[in-house]
Amino acid sequence: MKGNKFVVAFFALSLFCLNSCVYEPYFIDDYYIMNNTESPVMYRIRGMQTDSIVQPNERIFMYEQQMDRNPSPFDNDEEYLYFSACAFATIQFNDSVSVTYQSEDTFAKSTLLKSCWEVTKQHKTMGSSTHEVLYTIDEQDYQNALVQCGYRK
Repeated sequence: MKGNKFVVAFFALSLFCLNSCVYEPYFIDDYYIMNNTESPVMYRIRGMQTDSIVQPNERIFMYEQQMDRNPSPFDNDEEYLYFSACAFATIQFNDSVSVTYQSEDTFAKSTLLKSCWEVTKQHKTMGSSTHEVLYTIDEQDYQNALVQCGYRK
């Protein structure tokens, strides 16, 4: 009888240990913006407190995304990044020229296209990952803004 109690206790303890040793996947992604134009630009993501002025040749921290039980967008094959449920991002070059990127845009370069972000640092361990990623605002963004504002075709 004592042997059975020991086996049951050992089995229960083993199950507890197995359950507590299971890792929970999570990710932390830090997003940075760099301005490679000759003028300051305003960058914002709708629905988030991210309005920032980025000076020429300046790199700034924009946003940290953390999520439990999900892989990072930089660890899967998704094409678009979704910062919030109704995400779109705006780069304002001056009072009359700005571009608002949305997931259905046809621009080859966009802040919502994962392929346009450079992964500058990454660390992965047992289902968890951290990334530091950089989007560089450049002449192509300005040209996209001119097209979207109707100044170019």
